Amino acid sequence: MDTRITDILRYSILLIALLVGSLFVHKHYRRYVVKKEIVAELQGATSDSSFYRQFEAEDAEATLLRSIALMYRADQLGLTPTDLFDRVFQYDQMDSFGETRTRDYPVKEKLVRNTLTSAYEAAKRLELLDPVLIVDLEDGRMPITLSGSPIILPLIDPEISPGMEKIIPNLEILPSDRAGTKRQLTAIETAAARSLAKDLESAGLIEGTVADRIIDHYQTPTKEAEKE
Repeated sequence: MDTRITDILRYSILLIALLVGSLFVHKHYRRYVVKKEIVAELQGATSDSSFYRQFEAEDAEATLLRSIALMYRADQLGLTPTDLFDRVFQYDQMDSFGETRTRDYPVKEKLVRNTLTSAYEAAKRLELLDPVLIVDLEDGRMPITLSGSPIILPLIDPEISPGMEKIIPNLEILPSDRAGTKRQLTAIETAAARSLAKDLESAGLIEGTVADRIIDHYQTPTKEAEKE
């Protein structure tokens, strides 16, 4: 074979290899950049001012929905909720022996992890984690599904403690059939309301007297709730 043809073939193969390699590196670098962007956005969404001290209830609900969209995007890139929150709160994922640490999370961090993980699972059950519907979530809007539009309701009634509708850990995503009626808590939800009040007090987000008022109110499930 002509040496010129051989050289052309060799250089062509080398060029293709370099092109494939550069595309591979670019793809993984882009994934790395997107992951960092997601982490940064979720750090902002879970800051004290965003997660616990929104001025309006609508803003708190929108932040919750946008956080779910961020978790979905992270999941598509291979980051589980645990991995994502470890990055958000800047933990090393492994100790020096290669084993995952058992951590006792601070109360505020535990509230973030539990709240958003529960909301993400609820969104999954309600079929909100669809590539088409994610656009609505990213804009802070509740999508409309074939079974209706799910709703966001506070666990602890704001009538007991005004402002609770602006605290994201107090918000839950529920099926559309829960709309239009005053929420009556089940026994499990009542226990969750008491536990949340204790956590909010421990985190310094509500005063002890407020927590006591909430806990006293939810000591015993109502008869309506017991029937559910």
